[in-house]
Amino acid sequence: MPDSIKYFIQFFKISNKWWKDIFTASIYSTINKIFDIAPEILIGIAIDLVANTNNSFISSLGFTTIKSQLIFIGISTFLIWAFESLFQYLYMVKWRQIAQSIQHEYRVRCYKHVQSLDISWFENQKTGDVTSIINDDVNQLERFFNNGLNSIIQIVISSFLIGAIFFYISPIIALFTIVPIPIILLISIHFQKNLQPKYESVRKSVGTLSSYILNNIIGIATIKTFNSEKREADRINKASKDYMGYNDKAIRLSSAFVPIVRMGVLSGFLGTMIIGSFLAISGSIHIGSYGVLVFLSQRFLWPFTSLGETVDLFERSMASANRILSLLKIKKNIKEKKDAVVIKDLNKDI
Repeated sequence: MPDSIKYFIQFFKISNKWWKDIFTASIYSTINKIFDIAPEILIGIAIDLVANTNNSFISSLGFTTIKSQLIFIGISTFLIWAFESLFQYLYMVKWRQIAQSIQHEYRVRCYKHVQSLDISWFENQKTGDVTSIINDDVNQLERFFNNGLNSIIQIVISSFLIGAIFFYISPIIALFTIVPIPIILLISIHFQKNLQPKYESVRKSVGTLSSYILNNIIGIATIKTFNSEKREADRINKASKDYMGYNDKAIRLSSAFVPIVRMGVLSGFLGTMIIGSFLAISGSIHIGSYGVLVFLSQRFLWPFTSLGETVDLFERSMASANRILSLLKIKKNIKEKKDAVVIKDLNKDI
C-alpha cells in the first residue's frame, strides 16, 4: 500500500467527527454527477426521435404525437439542468464547509499540542518548520477537501454509470472503450508512487526556508550588528533555490501525466466512433444509441485527464497530512499535576 494511502486512512480515522458531513457531501456529488451525464442521453433520445419519429423510444413511453415528444424532451432537459445546478451548489457549499472546518480544527489542534510540549523539544526544532506545519500544511489539507475528494468521487461514479450504459447498449464497444482505463490507472499508480517522496522533500524544504526567514526577521538586530546581511541573504537564496529545485522535479513529473493519459482517451474515443459507426450502419444498434455512445465516450474518458491534477493534489495533501500526524504524535515528557494551580488571566483586568 502506498504511503500516501496509509496517511489518508490514518487521517480519516482521527477525523470521525466529519464522517456524517462527508457522507452527505458525497451524496450531493453523486446525484450531481447522475444529472451531469443525463444531457448526453437526452441528445441520443432526440436523435432517435428525429430519425424514427413515431417509432422512437419516447413514443414507446406513451407520447404518440411529435408535439408531446418534444414537450417531454424540453421539460426533461429543464429539470435535469435545474437539478444538476442545485446539487452542484449543495456539494460545493458542503465540501467547502467541511474544508474550512477541518482547516480550523487542525490549525488549533496543532497549535495547542505544540504549546503543550516541553521546552526541550523546542530547542531542537526549527521554528519555521513548526509554523509551516500549522499554516502551510493545514492549508494544503483544506485545498484537498475543498475539491480533491469531490473529484475522486465524481470520477468513480461517472465511470461506473457510463460503463453500465455502454455495456447495456453494446458490450463490444464497451470493451474497446474500457481497455485504456487499466492502463490509465497503472500510469496513475506509477505517478503516485514517484510523486510522494518528491512532495515530502518539497514540504521539508518549505519548512527549512520558512525557518530561515522567520529566524532572520526575529534576529534582524543581530544581523545588522554583525554586518552579516549579505551572508544571510545568500543563505535564504540557497534555501529558496533548493525549494525551487525540489518543486521543479515534482512539477516535471506531474505535468507529464495529462499528455500520456490523453493518448489513452484518444484510443478509447476512436474505438467507440469507428466500431459504433459500423454497428449503426449495419443496424446492430439504433442511431440514437450510437449518438449516446459517441457523446458519453468523451464524458467517460475525459475526466481521467484531470486525474493527474487530482493525484498531484492528493500527494501534496497527504505529504502535509503526514507532517501534521507526526507532529500530533509527539508526546511531552513532563506531566502536569492534577492539583496544579491555574494562573489567573491577567488580560481580563486590562
